[in-house]
This record gives sequence, structure tokens and C-alpha cells, in this order.
Amino acid sequence: MTNELNGVNLYLVRHGPYNSYFGNKGQPDHQKNIQEACSLNQAGEQQSTSLGKYLKENRGSVDLILCSNTKYIRQSANILGRLLEVAIVQDLELIEFNSIECKTFYKNQNQAIALGITRIINWLNDLVRNQKYAGKTIMIVTHAAPISWIINYIDPTISVNVVNGSFTYITYNIKGGFKLGIYDCVNHL
Repeated sequence: MTNELNGVNLYLVRHGPYNSYFGNKGQPDHQKNIQEACSLNQAGEQQSTSLGKYLKENRGSVDLILCSNTKYIRQSANILGRLLEVAIVQDLELIEFNSIECKTFYKNQNQAIALGITRIINWLNDLVRNQKYAGKTIMIVTHAAPISWIINYIDPTISVNVVNGSFTYITYNIKGGFKLGIYDCVNHL
């Protein structure tokens, strides 16, 4: 499935459910603790497996998986990578909130969200304009917030609710820009 004009095809995948971490939010390393302490639970493993099998049977190949460095995201990506037989690269930009945004979040939630949106949209535009990804299909495994920010960037009229284990399919080409193909698909669950 290669896009016309050597564009980029993107799968936005939300991780499966995970075991929660209930640490002290007042600690400076709270976000780091969350990133390493939370693991996919059995349902999360099953959802990631079902998605990988569904995509392999119904949607064609994926050239690369990019994922957040959060443990349960990496676990979802590893399951998908194994089933789709594709390399996985961690990208620190795909975290839900980076350290600056986390510090801001407790003082001004709207400002932290605005910073996160700007970071993710800039990252997305850099990705699709990078020639090394021209004609490729890339899976992005990440959190609900970055996925919803990308979807609202493409179509601000959508009321976004990204379900665990779901995928969204987007195409990009130089002449037509972004096009939302499939939104929040859970046919595999």
C-alpha cells in the first residue's frame, strides 16, 4: 500500500490496557516511574496480538514501527513487530508528556497540553516530509493523547475517543496533505 506521490501511510495505534502505577504525583520522577512501572496486562497482550494478526491478514505490510519509550507501549510495539516481522524504533517525541510538559501540567494543564500538541504536530510534519520515509507505511504506537492530537489536527470536527488497542489509518501526500482513512478501528477486538 504505497501512497501516490511517494507519500507516507501511517497507522496510529493505541497501546493495550496495562496495570496501573499509583505512585506519588508530587515526586519529581513520577513520570519516569510510570514509564517503567506499568506493564501490559493480559488483555493488553491479547489486544496487541489480535491487532497484529488482523493487520497482517487484512491491511498489507508495515515498513517500520515507531513507539514511545514507555514500557507498556514498547511491549505493545514488540508484539506487533514480532507478528508483522518489522523493526521497532523508540522515539522520545512520542511520549504523552515530556518532562517540561509534566512540570507544567501540575501548574497549568492547558499550557502543558498546548505544548504537547505543538511538539507532536511538529514531529508529525517532520516525519512525513522526511524523504527516507517516502512511499513507506509506518506504524506509530503511542498514547491516546498524541493520537487524538494528530486526528484533530487532520480533522478538527471529530470528537476523539481513542480506544485501547485501536488503530487509525492516515495517508499523506505532498499535493493533498493528510487524509484520514480509518478512524479508531476495533474490528480485530
